[in-house]
Amino acid sequence: MGYGANTLIIGSTSVIGSAIQLELQTIVRVKTAGRRNADYFFDLAEPRAQLSTNEQFDTAILVAADFGGPTEADLIRATQTNVVGSLTACQFAANAGAEHVILISSVSASYEIGDAYFNAYSLTKRLSEDVTKFYCQQKGIALTIVRPTQIYDSDERCRTKQRLLYTIVDCARDGRDFTISGTADPLE
Repeated sequence: MGYGANTLIIGSTSVIGSAIQLELQTIVRVKTAGRRNADYFFDLAEPRAQLSTNEQFDTAILVAADFGGPTEADLIRATQTNVVGSLTACQFAANAGAEHVILISSVSASYEIGDAYFNAYSLTKRLSEDVTKFYCQQKGIALTIVRPTQIYDSDERCRTKQRLLYTIVDCARDGRDFTISGTADPLE
């Protein structure tokens, strides 16, 4: 199932959301929802987030996310945004007649407790996938989950979260050598 003629992007000001919007708006009608610079105001971190419109959408793409952090408050905020927010977005999509939801998740959702990089983001992205799968299955909505790994953008908006990737690109662009080393077994 492809993109519908009317597509809603939730989280359109994110790096990935902006790129999707830029590409899609040349082939379909795109509307956006988010906290800023959007057609519809929608804050996934709000416990009573509501998004209402009389417009119908064939496809809803959910890109918004919260990276969490080390504190309990960070975990609560990430859970509200990534889990409850995903459910709220799915509910809106269903009410707007969407036949397809596309959830842009993260490879982090595959991490398990005990993995070196498991954190609040990993946990809440996995829960986001589960709640979205459950909801879409109950409503008969097609679901696609995309799990990107490393994200690079020429405006460097992802640099703080992807330091190694940007260092490699910087060195390659400048013709500098770089060494990758470590003590972990690369096969594990």
